[in-house]
Amino acid sequence: GVLVGIKGGYDLLWVAASKRRQQNSPKGQQQQGNDQQGMPSTRLWALAFFAFGAMNLSALPLHCFLPAPETTYPQESPMWWSIDTYMTGASSMCLAMAALQECVDASSTSTVSTTWKIKFAFRKLGQIFHSIGALCLVWFWLDPTPLGSPLFGLEDWYLFPPLLAGLPVSWFLFQQRRFISKSSGHFVFCLGSLTAAASIVLDRFFCYLLEARFLDAFTASNGVFLGCDLCFLGLYLVLVASTSYAESYKKVS
Repeated sequence: GVLVGIKGGYDLLWVAASKRRQQNSPKGQQQQGNDQQGMPSTRLWALAFFAFGAMNLSALPLHCFLPAPETTYPQESPMWWSIDTYMTGASSMCLAMAALQECVDASSTSTVSTTWKIKFAFRKLGQIFHSIGALCLVWFWLDPTPLGSPLFGLEDWYLFPPLLAGLPVSWFLFQQRRFISKSSGHFVFCLGSLTAAASIVLDRFFCYLLEARFLDAFTASNGVFLGCDLCFLGLYLVLVASTSYAESYKKVS
């Protein structure tokens, strides 16, 4: 997850920089279209991957290196837990906003003016959601047990943005199937989704069948984390294979 996040974010930032150079060229300035307006979504993809990498990086000491908490993670490891939960929500919101902007770009029924207005509204909506996440983070540090529970606020930021991001990202991937002839990204993304879902459904079965032979390797949480890693890897493969990113990505490679 760390490698996928950092590698994906780095490559997509270079793609955004390459697009900007193309648009600032004399030829690019003559082409006023969706690609020019789509550059902010490239940066959002990059931020989503960087936040995903930071989430996995903070999860290493939280879940692997430090001893298991006797009470709760927020009480015993507040720094690592707050980074983990906040970055999860931030990454998901960047995914949702990037996917929505890409879907608007792909729509052929809207004029350039209407498309810009819709994307501007999505951008403002994303800023509002990110402000809510930042407030949840500040609230946690000012009052670790808001309303009597350490899981209120920041934990909601951890849970709800991934649910919101699922539909627009899936729709974006469905649209990209029209433009990508050969890519394993869709398969990897579907495999990740099935892995996460199966880990939740079959958690009791694995516990009964394997008991403690493999410690907690086959728990639902680990299966969901593995599924998320595969989903991000699949999304990365789709992005670098899509027609709007492939030419710029070749220059990165």
